[in-house]
Amino acid sequence: MGMMPFWISEIASVIPDARIAPPTGSDDQNRSGYISVAVEKQRVGGELAHDAVINLVATVGSKSVSRVEAIFHASVIDQGMGVFWNPGYALQNHAGAEKANALSLRQGCNGLMLALIQAGRLSQHGKQSLIAGSDCFEIPGFNRFVSDYGIMYGDGATACIVGSTTGRFKVIDIVEISSPKLAPLHDGRGFPTGDVRSAKRRYLERNGKDCLTRFTRKAMDQLSSKAKEYKVERILFPNLGKELLETNYYPAFDCAEERSAGELGKRIGHLGTADQLVALDSLHRSGEICAGKRLLLVGAGSGFSWSGIVVEVA
Repeated sequence: MGMMPFWISEIASVIPDARIAPPTGSDDQNRSGYISVAVEKQRVGGELAHDAVINLVATVGSKSVSRVEAIFHASVIDQGMGVFWNPGYALQNHAGAEKANALSLRQGCNGLMLALIQAGRLSQHGKQSLIAGSDCFEIPGFNRFVSDYGIMYGDGATACIVGSTTGRFKVIDIVEISSPKLAPLHDGRGFPTGDVRSAKRRYLERNGKDCLTRFTRKAMDQLSSKAKEYKVERILFPNLGKELLETNYYPAFDCAEERSAGELGKRIGHLGTADQLVALDSLHRSGEICAGKRLLLVGAGSGFSWSGIVVEVA
């Protein structure tokens, strides 16, 4: 890893209670395996982030949050708060962290994982960071069920504090992988906003339908070696559809589906940036993971980038 282990505090997640099932009988539903997605009917993404941070403050205390020196907010889409609204500074205001530097990230669905890694680097200098991710996909021009291939999107947010102070989870290794050659995969020029499929189809027709699979499997092979090295018991993948996971992600790992949090993902959908921390929080609160257990968090996002974070339950 090249750095000392660092810690993740309590995780505060906000997942709407409402669920909507995908259109019945469609090929998309059959291939993706989703049962439902979480849907927020009143709040927008920025408000979900606010609520996650407020819940975090209530859990760890305002003094702990006020000491953070960096704030990272990650999202995939517009947060519904206005074109010039800045998530990072808004969360800094909510947290009361007057001395922090705030940064808003648009690193695709891998954004919060990359924020966690950057926060870990700051922890090597004794600095604490607050990281948060939020997305709400009820926006004009985007259909959460059919705008993308093999992925159905749910709404949610999560937040935590990262630093050198003992917390709930110890991060013991990280892996970052990128392939900028895949950047045009999400170049949507010439297509309506939110039409992710057309952009992907154009790229894959030009470069071969298996190119993304090849790059992803190569990245997963690297992460698989970490899973074996640290003898991780659970692997928390992005909440992608079943076909994508079985084709691109699962083959690199032994008993991948059984070790995943796939049942949660099938019911809440792909949350954009928040999948891994929401799953980690859910498993911990339910008692499915206990002290000493190790997990691998797997991230992936447009750019293209992949990440792996090995954590141990304190």
